[in-house]
Amino acid sequence: MPTDWLYPARTAKRTLGSFLPERTKRAAALGYGAWADLRTRSALRKLAKGQGPVFVGPWLSEVGFELLYWVPFVRWAVEQYQIDPRRLVIVSRGGTQCWYSTLGETYVDVFDLYSARDFAERNSQRVLETRGQKQMAITEFDLEILDRATEQAGTQECQNLHPSLMYDLLRPYWWALAPRSWVQERASYRRLQLEGPERYASDGVAAKFYFSGCLPNTTANVSYLEDLLSQLRAEDTVHELITGLEIDDHAEHGSSVSSQGQLFAPSTNLGSQTSQVAASNRFVGTYGGFAYLAPFLGVDSFALYSNRNGFLETHLAMALDVFKQNDLGRLKLYDIGSVSPTELAAEILASRRETSRDTSVP
Repeated sequence: MPTDWLYPARTAKRTLGSFLPERTKRAAALGYGAWADLRTRSALRKLAKGQGPVFVGPWLSEVGFELLYWVPFVRWAVEQYQIDPRRLVIVSRGGTQCWYSTLGETYVDVFDLYSARDFAERNSQRVLETRGQKQMAITEFDLEILDRATEQAGTQECQNLHPSLMYDLLRPYWWALAPRSWVQERASYRRLQLEGPERYASDGVAAKFYFSGCLPNTTANVSYLEDLLSQLRAEDTVHELITGLEIDDHAEHGSSVSSQGQLFAPSTNLGSQTSQVAASNRFVGTYGGFAYLAPFLGVDSFALYSNRNGFLETHLAMALDVFKQNDLGRLKLYDIGSVSPTELAAEILASRRETSRDTSVP
């Protein structure tokens, strides 16, 4: 079990307890941020001066954080410190090389190194040991993945750009003690560019529903989703993104999972779903990572929740600001307790990718 001295951000947060005045907490957060910024920039300068391959990752955490923070942070690091992209070896999971576009010529997928079951077990153990999904430190599992990735890539000497560097750097904003500019000045946002999505069914609505803290698996929520999808299918083509994979703690909505089994290969599942979203005109799904993916592809996203306490407003505020400032797709958020399936279906069906871009929360 790791000790807290391995996690400077966690230790720093503990010192910012509610008993401290707000001004003191902000000053302490900025002091911590200045330390993390110096540490990050020093590490990036060292990477830039190197000659050998730089393994980026492994990314083992949530889709939303990868899209909203990690990929833009890596892009910023490469651009700001002029790191040769030819040196980068991206290590992630699910075929997400398309998310990194021009950031690296080599990609290693974790699911080519581990079976889905082995990965789920090992990653769950990592979460228990570190007491959270976030990769706040380099664990034994990270190191083992990097060892296997270097072997697959056919190299021995390498440097590593690990997510823990980003997590330490951006924590002041996530603590709600620094402005959004703290992140945006250390990230480079742009639309994702894909090759070959034409092999997927075009037009229509891509749908991705799973159960989470903001959309729990309740009878009422299941009934709402089924009613909504039924009304959408009656008027348009709906491309349901159901993987049949059990690799995290989010159970998918969709009765076809149990009968059809695994509908996407582990090592390509996120990439394949990305291509289908890119080929669709609209996206509807649970508020979370995939609701962010669609706007990054220029596709309007209709995101649903039933429990507003199930997500952090800081991430929503960042996403809304990023999508608006960078002329990406719209993200519209809906409390399903405040809008009927009929009303929501009508709004989704009336929307098209060609509509003027804005970003709002009804």
